[in-house]
Amino acid sequence: DHAPALREEKERIEACGGTVTRETDALTGDQGPFRVWRKDRQGPGLAMSRSIGDLNAHRIGVSHAPDVKEFKVDASARMILLASDGVWDMLDNEEAVDIAARASGDCRGDPAFASAQVCETALRSWEFKEFRVDDITAVLVFLPPPVPSQGQTSTYTPFSPQRS
Repeated sequence: DHAPALREEKERIEACGGTVTRETDALTGDQGPFRVWRKDRQGPGLAMSRSIGDLNAHRIGVSHAPDVKEFKVDASARMILLASDGVWDMLDNEEAVDIAARASGDCRGDPAFASAQVCETALRSWEFKEFRVDDITAVLVFLPPPVPSQGQTSTYTPFSPQRS
């Protein structure tokens, strides 16, 4: 997650002329998330330190550059689930993957329907736990079963998320 409060992110933002602060609700005393502001506090007030296409925020250190990580996908992998922080703030990895697998009939059904179910569950969690709702987006891609080597038969095992 690219949060403005992370040391590296905050240092970059401040070096570019931005500032990172939290606001406190005058009535409740609740603190909001860390946000990126211009020094004059006239905007943008983003609760993230990375953003694509936000030219005003880029001028004060919000970066468009992604972190790129490579993962070796083994033969048991059945899906890739990409989602915004509005999903991950409400659902842990296992829960989101379980919802997607169940909604898709073990990764054999409609990935659009399954990703919508992940988003719906996150939305219900936001509505239950908070007075606001963050952005909620998910994209689900099913991976094809591995192709058997010559002389082997194909064995498709039902999806079962790995437990940590």
